[in-house]
Amino acid sequence: MKATFAAVIEDISDDPGHPLQIALRTYSLCLSLSLSPVLLSAVFALAVRPKSFPTRARAFCCAVSRELRPTGFASAITAAVGGGAALQRLWDFLERRHTLHWPWIRHIISKLSHWQRTFLANTISSTIAVILLRRTRCRRLGAVSPTLDLSLLFLVRAFDASAQSFLLRKAREIAARQVLAPSRNDVALRSSRVPSAPPDTRLLDKQSEDLAKEWYNKVSMYLDALVFWASSARIMWCFFYQPQRLHPSFVKWINSLANLDKRLLEVVRSLREGTWSYIRGSSTKRDLAASLAEQLGRPPSWGDPTVIPAYGGNFADEAWKQLGVGGRCGIGGMPCELLHGGIGESIGLQNDCIANAAIRAVYAFAQALVLNLPVHFLPILLTKPSSIVRPHRALPALLSAMRSATFLSTFVSSCWFGVCFTRTLVLARLFPKISHDVWDGPYGGTLVGSLVCGTSIWIENARRRREVSLYVLPKALRAMIPENWLRSMHPAAHFAESLTFVLSLASLLTFSVHKPESLRGLSRWALAFVMNGPNAGFWKKRKKEIATCPPTPVDSSIPPPTDSGYHED
Repeated sequence: MKATFAAVIEDISDDPGHPLQIALRTYSLCLSLSLSPVLLSAVFALAVRPKSFPTRARAFCCAVSRELRPTGFASAITAAVGGGAALQRLWDFLERRHTLHWPWIRHIISKLSHWQRTFLANTISSTIAVILLRRTRCRRLGAVSPTLDLSLLFLVRAFDASAQSFLLRKAREIAARQVLAPSRNDVALRSSRVPSAPPDTRLLDKQSEDLAKEWYNKVSMYLDALVFWASSARIMWCFFYQPQRLHPSFVKWINSLANLDKRLLEVVRSLREGTWSYIRGSSTKRDLAASLAEQLGRPPSWGDPTVIPAYGGNFADEAWKQLGVGGRCGIGGMPCELLHGGIGESIGLQNDCIANAAIRAVYAFAQALVLNLPVHFLPILLTKPSSIVRPHRALPALLSAMRSATFLSTFVSSCWFGVCFTRTLVLARLFPKISHDVWDGPYGGTLVGSLVCGTSIWIENARRRREVSLYVLPKALRAMIPENWLRSMHPAAHFAESLTFVLSLASLLTFSVHKPESLRGLSRWALAFVMNGPNAGFWKKRKKEIATCPPTPVDSSIPPPTDSGYHED
């Protein structure tokens, strides 16, 4: 009995694709992802704010208690990933033993491909996962579904895998036409004259592969940039006008980088609603901008919509003379000095729009660098801490962190510059007869700023560009869901979200088994580790790149997953 048990354990340990190994890796990874933010928050509180440590420690204990339950995130995802692998193993076992007694079941199964079998098994296990996740997560009336963000995340990653699979196939077809067609014509031309040796097929295959890789990387690069641009435009527009469509923590993070006064946000929202207007004034929110002007040491009339000129031209110049406002010759609207919020006042540039954008870029760069340094240096510290003192390891990580910080600072400053470009620098001067209810409204400066800021993604490298675009797309999709559907308790909405969760997660797991080259970024990284272990395929290459100790050898009878080499990971 002991010998049999030992043999079973040995078989499991030698097979990285065994369902038990997959389940253990999934549970450990998901548990670390769930608890790491709360743990880091507690450690940070202990180091910086000792008084808040008891609160953070209690939050960590509650998170541990919640996640260790069978209905926790780690248990649910383990049921989906490990359960799918176990069902596939059971399916194969029953087929080999011929224990499927019902002929109609054997007939149906015989018609299914390996891809369809895997997808069906993962669909069953993903259904169990969504049931577990929803079991203890009570939803208040009018609140957003607690699993919505996870469903959208899986949907985006599954759609990206499908899109990459299509692009890879298209790239090979285009490359084959470009390489093989000229070679056939050349062979036909030569054979009509003098007999010659057939072309080297290995050389043609290499040329075709290089062309396919070049085409694929170029198309992916532009698509990733387009996805980020469109997503960021939607997110920023919702930040200005409909913040309830975004996650509260995300709104707070954007506001910390933008450093925008809440009263200005209330003004632009009131302009959209029509309760604050340069033309009609405001009976209920007249003091919004006036209080901001007083705080900045300016007359309250600078923020009074009944006094501020709505149009440009000579009338506006006369009004500005009476108010004592300079720098707005020929244009109307609230003085940009109030929008800038006192930025640059210490050096006398509080009314300069370009200086405002530049100074905000510096502030945002400092904030972003603090956020990005741990992201780029933590992997080095976890894998090989001694290499942190070596310039050839530390300098690239520092430059990468600075590049990411430059991207975020450009994102913030370009949004501010787009607003000032519209309402003060160019557009409002070119068209003075258009009211500032338009220039400061939802289709004026805020729209231009939202559209412009997304172009800053080109500062990032291709790998980071891909991850950032896949990070913001679920948030943009959430912002596009109708409000009445988003907070609806109707069974149809509940079913639609559950179906999205199940099919998306099942698709991701199926891609990880049959087409792992279609996965990108974090999903590829996580699923390669979960499905194949730390010593297979993609992870071996990653270990060599970060110069860690040599990997443990794997049984040669277990084939590693294919890697097409089309991704820069």
